[in-house]
Amino acid sequence: MADIDKIDGPGVLTIIEALQTDQTLIKLRVPAKDFNHLTIITGIKQSSQESYFKIDYPHGFKEAVQEIDEWRLKFEFTGPDRLPYAFSTWGGERTGKDIWVKFPEWVERQQKRDDFRLSLPYGTNIYLSATDAQWKLRIENLSRGGILAVEKISARSEALFETGDSVEALRIRFPRAREHKTLIVNKAIVKRVTKDAGQKRRFYAFQFVEIERHVESILVRRIYDLQREFLRRRLPIDA
Repeated sequence: MADIDKIDGPGVLTIIEALQTDQTLIKLRVPAKDFNHLTIITGIKQSSQESYFKIDYPHGFKEAVQEIDEWRLKFEFTGPDRLPYAFSTWGGERTGKDIWVKFPEWVERQQKRDDFRLSLPYGTNIYLSATDAQWKLRIENLSRGGILAVEKISARSEALFETGDSVEALRIRFPRAREHKTLIVNKAIVKRVTKDAGQKRRFYAFQFVEIERHVESILVRRIYDLQREFLRRRLPIDA
C-alpha cells in the first residue's frame, strides 16, 4: 500500500528549482488530447500574483493545446529518492516556442512504507526537551513530514515517549551543513514506538504537525541534497 505525501507552499518552489538545476526529464501529459512527451524545466519567473516555470518545447504541443481555452497539464518524474512524483497545472501561455506554465498548488509523492530509506550522515541528531530533562537521539531516517529516531536500550527499560505524546521545539541538528545547521520544528506527535528484533534499540516515529514555512522549505532542500549525495555514492557501485 502506498502513502501519498502532498508537498505544498515553499516546498513546491524548492522542487521546481531542483528540477531545473538537475535538468530532470519530466513526462508531460495533456489529458484532453492524449498527448505525452518528455521535457525539462528551463526557467522560472515569479511575481506577487503568479509564478510560472518554462519548459522545453515538446514537438506537437502547439497542435495539442490549440483548441483548449485553459491548459490542464499533468507532469510526472522520478525524484532523486527514486520515488514517483506528479503534479497538475491549470493555465499557461505560449510565446513562439516559449511555454510558460503556472506553478501547481502542490506536488504529490508516492511512497511505500518499505521503499527507499535515506541514510543520514553520522551525527545527525534530534534534541528534545522537557521541564526537567533533555534527550539526544540519532535520526534513522528523515522525510518532509517526520523523522524516525533511534535510542539504544541499556538497563533502563521504560520508553522516553509513548504513542500519542506531543513534543514541542524539536531541534534537528545537521553537523555537515554549511548553513542552517539546526532546524526547529515547533511541534511533533509520536506516531509509534517500536523495538528491533534484538531488543537493543528503540525507535520513535515523530510526525511534524507544526513547522514554519521557511523551515519546511530548508528541510525539503536538505533532503534533496542528501538524496543526491546518496545516489552519487551508489551509482558507481550499481553500474
